[in-house]
Amino acid sequence: ADFRGGTNYREIYRAFSNGDGASFVGDLKVNTGATATVDSFGLEVARSGANVYATWETFVTNRTRHIFFARSTDGGNTWSTEQRLSTPTGATFVAANPQIAAAGANVYVVWRDNRNGSLDLFLRRSTNGGSSFSGETRVDVGDAAGSSSGFSPSAAAEGSNVYVAWVDDRDMGSFDIWLNRSQDSGATWRASAIQLDMDAFSHDSIEPHVVALSSGRAVVGWIDYRSGFPDPVASQTGDAGNTWSAPARLDTSTGAGVSGSYDLAIDGSGNLVVAAWADDRAGFLDIYANFSLDGGVTWQPRDYRLD
Repeated sequence: ADFRGGTNYREIYRAFSNGDGASFVGDLKVNTGATATVDSFGLEVARSGANVYATWETFVTNRTRHIFFARSTDGGNTWSTEQRLSTPTGATFVAANPQIAAAGANVYVVWRDNRNGSLDLFLRRSTNGGSSFSGETRVDVGDAAGSSSGFSPSAAAEGSNVYVAWVDDRDMGSFDIWLNRSQDSGATWRASAIQLDMDAFSHDSIEPHVVALSSGRAVVGWIDYRSGFPDPVASQTGDAGNTWSAPARLDTSTGAGVSGSYDLAIDGSGNLVVAAWADDRAGFLDIYANFSLDGGVTWQPRDYRLD
Protein backbone atom coordinates (compact mmCIF):
# COMPACT_ATOMS: atom_id res chain seq x y z
CA ALA A 1 0.00 0.00 0.00
CA ASP A 2 1.32 3.46 -0.82
CA PHE A 3 0.45 7.10 -1.49
CA ARG A 4 1.12 8.30 -5.03
CA GLY A 5 -0.12 10.80 -7.56
CA GLY A 6 -0.85 13.45 -4.94
CA THR A 7 -3.70 11.50 -3.31
CA ASN A 8 -4.42 11.61 0.42
CA TYR A 9 -5.29 7.90 0.54
CA ARG A 10 -3.31 4.67 0.26
CA GLU A 11 -3.79 2.32 -2.68
CA ILE A 12 -2.91 -1.37 -3.13
CA TYR A 13 -0.22 -2.15 -5.72
CA ARG A 14 1.54 -5.33 -6.76
CA ALA A 15 4.90 -6.29 -8.22
CA PHE A 16 5.83 -9.92 -8.89
CA SER A 17 8.83 -11.98 -9.86
CA ASN A 18 9.01 -15.13 -11.96
CA GLY A 19 12.73 -15.46 -11.32
CA ASP A 20 13.08 -16.12 -7.60
CA GLY A 21 13.29 -12.42 -6.84
CA ALA A 22 16.09 -11.62 -9.28
CA SER A 23 13.82 -9.18 -11.09
CA PHE A 24 10.25 -7.91 -10.72
CA VAL A 25 7.45 -7.01 -13.13
CA GLY A 26 6.42 -3.38 -12.60
CA ASP A 27 3.71 -2.37 -10.15
CA LEU A 28 0.01 -2.54 -10.98
CA LYS A 29 -2.89 -1.19 -8.97
CA VAL A 30 -4.96 -3.99 -7.43
CA ASN A 31 -7.86 -2.15 -5.76
CA THR A 32 -9.57 -0.78 -8.86
CA GLY A 33 -13.18 -1.32 -7.74
CA ALA A 34 -15.10 -0.11 -4.69
CA THR A 35 -11.95 0.85 -2.76
CA ALA A 36 -10.14 2.59 -5.62
CA THR A 37 -10.33 6.11 -4.16
CA VAL A 38 -10.47 5.48 -0.41
CA ASP A 39 -7.73 4.74 2.12
CA SER A 40 -6.70 1.05 1.89
CA PHE A 41 -3.91 -0.53 3.95
CA GLY A 42 -2.98 -3.47 6.20
CA LEU A 43 -2.27 -5.72 3.22
CA GLU A 44 -1.66 -9.45 3.69
CA VAL A 45 -1.08 -12.05 0.97
CA ALA A 46 -1.08 -15.84 0.60
CA ARG A 47 -0.28 -18.18 -2.28
CA SER A 48 -1.41 -21.64 -3.37
CA GLY A 49 -0.01 -22.86 -6.68
CA ALA A 50 -0.46 -20.16 -9.33
CA ASN A 51 -3.15 -18.43 -7.26
CA VAL A 52 -2.23 -15.39 -5.19
CA TYR A 53 -4.69 -13.96 -2.67
CA ALA A 54 -4.71 -10.52 -1.05
CA THR A 55 -6.74 -9.01 1.77
CA TRP A 56 -6.69 -5.55 3.30
CA GLU A 57 -8.77 -3.09 5.31
CA THR A 58 -10.35 0.07 3.89
CA PHE A 59 -11.88 3.22 5.34
CA VAL A 60 -15.26 3.03 3.62
CA THR A 61 -16.22 6.24 5.46
CA ASN A 62 -14.27 8.41 7.89
CA ARG A 63 -15.37 6.19 10.79
CA THR A 64 -16.12 2.83 9.14
CA ARG A 65 -13.62 0.19 8.07
CA HIS A 66 -14.24 -3.06 6.19
CA ILE A 67 -12.22 -6.05 4.97
CA PHE A 68 -11.70 -6.60 1.24
CA PHE A 69 -10.28 -9.45 -0.84
CA ALA A 70 -8.91 -9.88 -4.36
CA ARG A 71 -7.23 -12.78 -6.15
CA SER A 72 -4.92 -13.51 -9.05
CA THR A 73 -5.04 -16.83 -10.90
CA ASP A 74 -1.94 -16.18 -13.01
CA GLY A 75 0.80 -15.75 -10.45
CA GLY A 76 0.06 -12.13 -9.62
CA ASN A 77 -0.08 -10.71 -13.14
CA THR A 78 -3.77 -9.78 -13.28
CA TRP A 79 -6.26 -9.39 -10.44
CA SER A 80 -9.98 -9.72 -9.84
CA THR A 81 -12.11 -6.79 -8.74
CA GLU A 82 -12.07 -6.65 -4.95
CA GLN A 83 -14.98 -7.95 -2.90
CA ARG A 84 -16.00 -6.99 0.62
CA LEU A 85 -15.87 -9.80 3.19
CA SER A 86 -17.07 -8.06 6.37
CA THR A 87 -20.86 -7.67 6.18
CA PRO A 88 -22.17 -5.61 9.14
CA THR A 89 -23.34 -2.06 8.60
CA GLY A 90 -23.35 0.92 10.91
CA ALA A 91 -21.67 4.28 11.22
CA THR A 92 -19.12 3.09 13.81
CA PHE A 93 -18.41 -0.45 12.57
CA VAL A 94 -14.68 -1.18 12.37
CA ALA A 95 -13.17 -4.37 10.92
CA ALA A 96 -9.38 -4.46 11.00
CA ASN A 97 -6.17 -6.50 11.04
CA PRO A 98 -7.05 -9.09 8.36
CA GLN A 99 -4.94 -12.22 8.02
CA ILE A 100 -5.07 -14.82 5.25
CA ALA A 101 -4.07 -18.45 4.74
CA ALA A 102 -4.47 -20.85 1.82
CA ALA A 103 -4.16 -24.60 1.24
CA GLY A 104 -5.08 -26.10 -2.12
CA ALA A 105 -8.31 -24.48 -3.30
CA ASN A 106 -9.23 -23.39 0.23
CA VAL A 107 -8.73 -19.78 1.31
CA TYR A 108 -9.29 -18.42 4.82
CA VAL A 109 -9.54 -14.75 5.83
CA VAL A 110 -9.83 -13.79 9.51
CA TRP A 111 -10.11 -10.36 11.12
CA ARG A 112 -11.29 -8.63 14.28
CA ASP A 113 -14.30 -6.31 14.46
CA ASN A 114 -16.57 -4.52 16.91
CA ARG A 115 -20.02 -5.68 15.77
CA ASN A 116 -20.74 -7.09 19.25
CA GLY A 117 -19.25 -4.23 21.27
CA SER A 118 -15.81 -5.48 22.29
CA LEU A 119 -13.59 -7.09 19.65
CA ASP A 120 -14.39 -10.57 18.31
CA LEU A 121 -12.69 -12.57 15.55
CA PHE A 122 -14.55 -13.60 12.42
CA LEU A 123 -13.51 -15.85 9.56
CA ARG A 124 -14.77 -16.47 6.05
CA ARG A 125 -13.61 -19.37 3.91
CA SER A 126 -13.60 -20.17 0.22
CA THR A 127 -13.42 -23.71 -1.12
CA ASN A 128 -13.09 -22.67 -4.77
CA GLY A 129 -9.92 -20.62 -4.87
CA GLY A 130 -11.52 -17.35 -3.80
CA SER A 131 -14.36 -17.30 -6.34
CA SER A 132 -16.91 -17.15 -3.52
CA PHE A 133 -16.93 -17.24 0.28
CA SER A 134 -19.08 -18.80 2.98
CA GLY A 135 -20.75 -16.72 5.68
CA GLU A 136 -18.87 -15.31 8.65
CA THR A 137 -17.93 -17.63 11.53
CA ARG A 138 -16.92 -16.35 14.96
CA VAL A 139 -13.79 -18.26 16.04
CA ASP A 140 -12.93 -16.67 19.43
CA VAL A 141 -15.61 -18.80 21.07
CA GLY A 142 -15.92 -20.07 24.64
CA ASP A 143 -17.24 -16.83 26.09
CA ALA A 144 -20.16 -14.60 25.17
CA ALA A 145 -19.81 -12.55 22.00
CA GLY A 146 -18.52 -9.07 22.79
CA SER A 147 -17.69 -9.89 26.42
CA SER A 148 -13.91 -9.65 25.90
CA SER A 149 -11.53 -8.41 23.23
CA GLY A 150 -9.70 -10.65 20.78
CA PHE A 151 -7.18 -9.10 18.40
CA SER A 152 -3.87 -9.57 16.55
CA PRO A 153 -4.94 -12.78 14.76
CA SER A 154 -2.58 -15.10 12.89
CA ALA A 155 -3.78 -17.86 10.54
CA ALA A 156 -2.22 -20.90 8.87
CA ALA A 157 -3.49 -23.94 6.98
CA GLU A 158 -2.28 -27.26 5.56
CA GLY A 159 -4.42 -29.99 4.09
CA SER A 160 -7.78 -29.84 5.87
CA ASN A 161 -6.30 -28.34 9.05
CA VAL A 162 -6.75 -24.63 9.80
CA TYR A 163 -5.38 -22.74 12.81
CA VAL A 164 -6.15 -19.24 14.11
CA ALA A 165 -4.23 -17.79 17.07
CA TRP A 166 -4.81 -14.38 18.64
CA VAL A 167 -4.42 -12.19 21.74
CA ASP A 168 -7.41 -12.21 24.12
CA ASP A 169 -8.12 -10.45 27.43
CA ARG A 170 -10.90 -12.77 28.71
CA ASP A 171 -8.77 -14.18 31.58
CA MET A 172 -8.71 -11.51 34.32
CA GLY A 173 -7.91 -8.79 31.79
CA SER A 174 -4.37 -9.91 30.97
CA PHE A 175 -3.35 -10.43 27.34
CA ASP A 176 -3.14 -14.16 26.62
CA ILE A 177 -2.63 -16.33 23.53
CA TRP A 178 -5.69 -18.29 22.46
CA LEU A 179 -6.25 -20.64 19.54
CA ASN A 180 -9.04 -22.31 17.64
CA ARG A 181 -8.68 -24.95 14.97
CA SER A 182 -10.68 -26.71 12.30
CA GLN A 183 -9.92 -30.19 10.98
CA ASP A 184 -12.42 -30.09 8.11
CA SER A 185 -11.21 -27.12 6.03
CA GLY A 186 -12.99 -24.53 8.15
CA ALA A 187 -16.47 -26.09 8.05
CA THR A 188 -16.55 -26.59 11.84
CA TRP A 189 -14.45 -25.31 14.75
CA ARG A 190 -13.97 -26.14 18.41
CA ALA A 191 -16.85 -24.93 20.58
CA SER A 192 -14.33 -23.41 23.01
CA ALA A 193 -10.98 -21.89 22.15
CA ILE A 194 -7.76 -23.12 23.79
CA GLN A 195 -5.46 -20.94 25.91
CA LEU A 196 -1.83 -21.67 25.01
CA ASP A 197 0.14 -19.48 27.45
CA MET A 198 -1.08 -21.13 30.64
CA ASP A 199 0.72 -19.97 33.79
CA ALA A 200 -0.03 -19.91 37.51
CA PHE A 201 -0.08 -16.10 37.50
CA SER A 202 -1.59 -13.57 35.14
CA HIS A 203 0.90 -12.13 32.68
CA ASP A 204 0.80 -10.60 29.22
CA SER A 205 1.57 -12.45 26.00
CA ILE A 206 1.50 -10.76 22.58
CA GLU A 207 2.42 -11.15 18.90
CA PRO A 208 1.17 -14.68 18.09
CA HIS A 209 2.44 -16.32 14.91
CA VAL A 210 1.10 -19.70 13.78
CA VAL A 211 2.85 -21.97 11.28
CA ALA A 212 1.17 -25.06 9.77
CA LEU A 213 3.75 -27.71 8.87
CA SER A 214 2.46 -31.08 7.63
CA SER A 215 0.47 -34.11 8.77
CA GLY A 216 -1.25 -32.30 11.64
CA ARG A 217 1.86 -30.53 12.93
CA ALA A 218 1.74 -26.82 13.76
CA VAL A 219 3.69 -24.34 15.90
CA VAL A 220 2.55 -21.12 17.56
CA GLY A 221 5.19 -18.63 18.69
CA TRP A 222 4.66 -15.44 20.69
CA ILE A 223 6.31 -12.89 22.99
CA ASP A 224 5.75 -13.80 26.65
CA TYR A 225 6.19 -11.63 29.78
CA ARG A 226 5.81 -14.30 32.46
CA SER A 227 9.45 -14.02 33.60
CA GLY A 228 9.74 -10.22 33.61
CA PHE A 229 11.27 -8.90 30.42
CA PRO A 230 9.71 -10.45 27.28
CA ASP A 231 10.93 -13.81 25.96
CA PRO A 232 10.09 -15.54 22.66
CA VAL A 233 8.34 -18.87 23.28
CA ALA A 234 6.63 -21.53 21.19
CA SER A 235 4.10 -24.33 21.61
CA GLN A 236 3.53 -27.19 19.18
CA THR A 237 0.88 -29.74 18.30
CA GLY A 238 1.29 -33.09 16.58
CA ASP A 239 -2.40 -34.01 16.47
CA ALA A 240 -3.89 -31.18 14.40
CA GLY A 241 -4.52 -28.91 17.35
CA ASN A 242 -6.23 -31.27 19.79
CA THR A 243 -3.41 -30.90 22.32
CA TRP A 244 -0.51 -28.44 22.68
CA SER A 245 2.83 -28.64 24.42
CA ALA A 246 3.92 -26.41 27.28
CA PRO A 247 5.59 -23.23 25.95
CA ALA A 248 9.32 -23.61 25.23
CA ARG A 249 11.57 -20.56 25.56
CA LEU A 250 13.56 -19.82 22.38
CA ASP A 251 16.14 -17.30 23.69
CA THR A 252 18.07 -20.18 25.21
CA SER A 253 21.47 -18.47 25.61
CA THR A 254 20.20 -16.15 28.34
CA GLY A 255 18.22 -16.53 31.53
CA ALA A 256 14.44 -16.22 31.43
CA GLY A 257 13.28 -12.61 31.52
CA VAL A 258 16.75 -11.04 31.82
CA SER A 259 16.63 -9.26 28.43
CA GLY A 260 13.94 -7.96 26.13
CA SER A 261 12.93 -9.83 22.98
CA TYR A 262 10.70 -8.18 20.38
CA ASP A 263 9.28 -8.48 16.84
CA LEU A 264 9.18 -12.28 16.61
CA ALA A 265 9.00 -13.89 13.17
CA ILE A 266 8.56 -17.62 12.66
CA ASP A 267 8.21 -19.94 9.67
CA GLY A 268 8.68 -23.59 8.77
CA SER A 269 8.55 -26.36 6.20
CA GLY A 270 8.33 -30.08 6.80
CA ASN A 271 9.75 -30.58 10.29
CA LEU A 272 12.04 -27.52 10.13
CA VAL A 273 10.87 -24.47 12.11
CA VAL A 274 12.91 -21.26 12.32
CA ALA A 275 12.24 -18.31 14.65
CA ALA A 276 14.00 -14.92 14.65
CA TRP A 277 13.59 -11.86 16.83
CA ALA A 278 15.20 -8.61 18.03
CA ASP A 279 16.98 -8.89 21.40
CA ASP A 280 18.61 -6.28 23.67
CA ARG A 281 20.78 -8.62 25.78
CA ALA A 282 23.94 -6.76 24.69
CA GLY A 283 22.47 -3.31 25.32
CA PHE A 284 21.32 -2.57 21.79
CA LEU A 285 18.85 -4.53 19.67
CA ASP A 286 20.44 -7.41 17.75
CA ILE A 287 18.84 -10.16 15.67
CA TYR A 288 18.84 -13.68 17.14
CA ALA A 289 17.40 -16.97 15.87
CA ASN A 290 16.69 -20.51 16.98
CA PHE A 291 15.46 -23.54 15.08
CA SER A 292 13.80 -26.92 15.52
CA LEU A 293 14.33 -29.99 13.35
CA ASP A 294 11.40 -31.97 14.76
CA GLY A 295 8.40 -29.71 14.25
CA GLY A 296 8.92 -27.62 17.37
CA VAL A 297 9.22 -30.50 19.84
CA THR A 298 12.79 -29.50 20.73
CA TRP A 299 14.86 -26.39 20.03
CA GLN A 300 18.59 -25.74 20.01
CA PRO A 301 20.16 -25.34 23.47
CA ARG A 302 21.80 -22.08 22.37
CA ASP A 303 20.33 -19.43 20.10
CA TYR A 304 22.34 -17.68 17.37
CA ARG A 305 23.11 -14.00 16.81
CA LEU A 306 22.63 -13.20 13.10
CA ASP A 307 23.82 -9.60 12.84
